[in-house]
Amino acid sequence: MAEEKKSRILERSDIHAANLVIPERSEESFKKFASPATPSTPLSATLRMGTGVGEASYTRNSSGQANINAALKPFLGEAIRQLDLPKEGPIRAADLGCSVGANALKFADYITDCVRQACRPRSLEVPEIQYFFSDLPTNDFNTLFLQMLALGEEEENEGTAGPGDNSDKPKPYFAAAVPGSFYDRLFPQASLHIINCAWSLHWISEIPESVLDKTSPAYNKGRAWINNGSPAVAEEYSKVSKKNLLAFFTNRATELAAGGLLFVMCLSRKDEERKEIQFGSPVGLSCPMSGLFELAWQDLVDEGLITEETRDSFNIPVYFPSYADIKEAVVATSAFHIKALDIWQDIDFLSAADDKNLIAKPDVYGAMAMNMAKTMYHSLVEAHIGADMASKLWDRVEKHAIADCEKNKAVFCCNSPGANVALVILVKK
Repeated sequence: MAEEKKSRILERSDIHAANLVIPERSEESFKKFASPATPSTPLSATLRMGTGVGEASYTRNSSGQANINAALKPFLGEAIRQLDLPKEGPIRAADLGCSVGANALKFADYITDCVRQACRPRSLEVPEIQYFFSDLPTNDFNTLFLQMLALGEEEENEGTAGPGDNSDKPKPYFAAAVPGSFYDRLFPQASLHIINCAWSLHWISEIPESVLDKTSPAYNKGRAWINNGSPAVAEEYSKVSKKNLLAFFTNRATELAAGGLLFVMCLSRKDEERKEIQFGSPVGLSCPMSGLFELAWQDLVDEGLITEETRDSFNIPVYFPSYADIKEAVVATSAFHIKALDIWQDIDFLSAADDKNLIAKPDVYGAMAMNMAKTMYHSLVEAHIGADMASKLWDRVEKHAIADCEKNKAVFCCNSPGANVALVILVKK
């Protein structure tokens, strides 16, 4: 069923139907909102995905994202083939929120191949390609670049490497790292031709002050996130997200050359009105990054290992924007033609076969679920309660994941109604 669902979605003819009429506005009118290339918040000093090594590394815990990438990449490829590529000079592409996993490197290879394919029927000389990998300064860029060699060796050993992709040959692009928040300016004006931002835009730049204020109606008491929580808290998160989205699209409009492509994928929500419903039911309650994560924090409180105040002062900086949220920010820039703006609903990160295998092995699933949560949040959790207490928290996440699997005969990421992804394809005017 999961494969049939993906096939139906990929064959949809209306995915590019969101052709909005955007009023013309001079470039100066949106450039004035662009911010300087400086870190946005203290989160920039602590937030990062799991390191590139170990059981909780992002590399080992991003196969679900890779499956969705494979399903949606054809839309990116088609958009690149339709671009009016410059006839001279290098093509410059950027991955914003690259992290350290193989997914970013595979995106780079895919985008490079698509650019080269787009040149052939037009009798254009294949250009040199500069590829920028960008993430917060805390990102493990060294591991990312070391994985270029490892990935090439793996593909060669498996016989999947294409012509010229051998590990002893250089990558078909010039790689560089650009540290910084994608809510700020990162590149010179009109310097990029292609920007990819996958699995990142749902991270917000800061926790609202009111959420941490005990005297505020939006104080997030008893919780570490907003899913199924207080509408007042979700509203405060929404304000930060709206500000972030406008900054993101405004800065990309400044950095892209005319005719340049912006491709975005991020976790999204289906319910426009109830902002506190980030994940739909039942997946939100069984998610190791949401419901099970909340239960693990409560365990630490109940066991007297941390105080309620310690738990309440920790909040996850994640907010899933809706279709309307994204559309509002894009339209506000007046800088893009919208080629696609859609919500891919009830996604399955893993296959039905994975579902069956994991249900039969709750202990294996428990460890996997724990590592998924640890990959996402370990840096924030350890900065808040220290490594020793964080280790106890991950143990509780694993315990709850095992119990949830045994009780419901289901696992997160397989057959997941309530998990949604936004697909956005824009071309700079």
